Amino acid sequence: MANSVSVNTSNKDLWAGGVEPYKASYGKLMMWFFLISDAFTFSAFLIAYGVIRFRHPAYEGTLSELLTAETNRLIEVKTERDKWKETGNIFVEFVWRGTLSGIVTTKGDWWATILTLEGEIEGII
Repeated sequence: MANSVSVNTSNKDLWAGGVEPYKASYGKLMMWFFLISDAFTFSAFLIAYGVIRFRHPAYEGTLSELLTAETNRLIEVKTERDKWKETGNIFVEFVWRGTLSGIVTTKGDWWATILTLEGEIEGII
């Protein structure tokens, strides 16, 4: 004797895992998973930036102390003209036409950028 069972269900929704948690659809749950994972990823990048930034402090002496002959250091100097004020960015070259250059190949112990605006020095980084 053979027994058989048939169950009639309707496939109205995508969630086939039983009762929907908090009556949220599958799409909404996946959206929240994406947003949370994105927030964690962004937070990790911010934390990594903070750790790197504060582990390597900037030079805290005066410019004249840095430039004295007693330090016996090489300083490579680059000038950034006008555009930095508009964009808030400076350009640091490390490759030119497929060849390593700029900051990667410098022989200097220190690297300085002079910020100028209309020919006047605004600052030194």
